[in-house]
Amino acid sequence: MLTPLESLNVAEGIAARIPRTLEYSEERNAAWLAVGTAHLYLDDIENARKALQGLDDVRDQASLRLEAGKWAGEHEDSETGHDLLLDTVSQISTFERWLSRKDVTDLVPAVYKVIGAEAVLSMARQLEDPFTAGNVYVVLAGQLPTLEARREQLLNAEKLAVGVREGDRDWALRWVFRGYQNAALRDDAERIRQLASIDPDELTREETTLFARTNELLPEDPPDTPLARLRRFLDYKFNDLKVIFLTDMCRGGSIDDPEMEELIRSESFQRVEGARPPRLGADTSSLDAAGMARFLFGRPVRQHEVDRRLLEGEDLRDDGPEGAIFVRQLSGLFREFGRLAEPFSAEQVEQGLWFTFGHPFSLGEMLNDPEIALQIREDCLRAMVNPFRDYYLPREGRFSGSAFYIWWDLLLVGQGEEALTEFGTIALDVLRQILELPGKECQFAALHGLNHMHPNSVAVAMVRKYLEGHSESLTAAELGWVQSCASGTAL
Repeated sequence: MLTPLESLNVAEGIAARIPRTLEYSEERNAAWLAVGTAHLYLDDIENARKALQGLDDVRDQASLRLEAGKWAGEHEDSETGHDLLLDTVSQISTFERWLSRKDVTDLVPAVYKVIGAEAVLSMARQLEDPFTAGNVYVVLAGQLPTLEARREQLLNAEKLAVGVREGDRDWALRWVFRGYQNAALRDDAERIRQLASIDPDELTREETTLFARTNELLPEDPPDTPLARLRRFLDYKFNDLKVIFLTDMCRGGSIDDPEMEELIRSESFQRVEGARPPRLGADTSSLDAAGMARFLFGRPVRQHEVDRRLLEGEDLRDDGPEGAIFVRQLSGLFREFGRLAEPFSAEQVEQGLWFTFGHPFSLGEMLNDPEIALQIREDCLRAMVNPFRDYYLPREGRFSGSAFYIWWDLLLVGQGEEALTEFGTIALDVLRQILELPGKECQFAALHGLNHMHPNSVAVAMVRKYLEGHSESLTAAELGWVQSCASGTAL
């Protein structure tokens, strides 16, 4: 049996052995963040503070400081918690970028309780975003004992809210509106209602409806067990996932499963693996073509949907790649696709292509973006012959994924008009070259793309020419499908 503290000690031992080099930075920080948060769960603020010293990434420092700050609000007698919270408040402008508005306002009750109102005001004054600063004043107002003091802070919030940029202004005003309502300052609340272009109550109804619909659409997680999760994490070979598994388990109590304990104590679990790829939202601007191949394809294939966030490392605070740079990098990858994709499994390549064309990169949107120079987009389009010729064609009949077949569907948005755009003209030339490759799967991928350019007359003519030259080699079902490509009705 492993007690929660023993599990955490094993996790901390792994975290301590992750090299302090740049290539291990993300997983090292993720590991120490998990360790620090787990120490807080066990009410060990001293070791949580030590874990904070292991973090050199500001976003992860911000996350652990947030959790430590909330912990301090529940343990106001802790001198260490007080000092750490005071230090966080003094540097809130450094951490603001990495904290959501909710994160910042969640700190307010703790700061007020542990340090006092002046510390909350200091925090608000340091914040760059007026929406967030106004929310801080609103939450502070809810903590104050007198109506006069509450109204003073709500007026501060109101002054900031009216200056918030259009699009966010009504939401900022809604915060103030609610603050006045909660303080029973009805006349002030009605004044805010008149200032807003959208009634605050209507915004609340819309938000409630949206959340309800979102919850209805979210799929239920498939069944999972701790042992199955442990085995998957061993397969993934990511150091931080081992640490996260143990820190998650320590919250659930002791591990009383001999098989799990044996796996945790095994050499394969204790071993420090090679560095994992950066999160998908990381800055890739310095990567060459080989680096982009590793970035997109060098990831374990997800075995369970609940592992998505941990494997892909997405963060809503990431800005994403700069379009022109990313398109140039993809051009280099496509030109040498056959060689660069070779070291990875077909499943890894498939997964990486879906990242590229779907979420999170949406290459099709970049290639249709007029803000990116046409020459850059043209180079990328013309390079797309190579993955079909040098990678997909040699694997004819052995590549089980759908990314190559769907490739052009995800790029040819709005290219079916009779008046060809420059983008569409280039795409047609590339599709023609793919259509001339000897492999039927490559040809059908090109035909599928031409189907999505309907009613473009050039695309229709290319499909019909293909029919004339290949009708005798097609089955009846294939013949019918190609005919549907000419009419733009193929699935």
